[in-house]
Amino acid sequence: MRKGLVTTGAVLAALGLGFPATAQDARDAERQFERLERQMEKLERGLERSERDLDRLRRQIGSEQKDLDKARQKLARDEKRLAERQRKLEADMRKRQAQQKQFERMSSQMAELKEQLAEDADENDEDADDQR
Repeated sequence: MRKGLVTTGAVLAALGLGFPATAQDARDAERQFERLERQMEKLERGLERSERDLDRLRRQIGSEQKDLDKARQKLARDEKRLAERQRKLEADMRKRQAQQKQFERMSSQMAELKEQLAEDADENDEDADDQR
């Protein structure tokens, strides 16, 4: 038994955990132990706070990622709609240009017909004058 105590004492002394030699040493060791406990508690609270902050940031990042994905999808839909509008606008412009050309042709034809009618009317007047 004594051999076991000596061995345990030697190990504790080697680790610096041996029994203090004086009462002052005992109080100093107790204060140091309490200080270490307070530091440990402070570190644990800091760790818990950091873990909560990390979890919050992960949730926030996840939420922002979802928002980004939704925004990308909306942008893709908007781009599709815009492209479709563009195609329709271009088709309408081509249709209007064709109508404008047709209108110009018809206007030209009407002007020619009016001119021809005026000439025919003049000829009819001359023929009527000649017959009298």
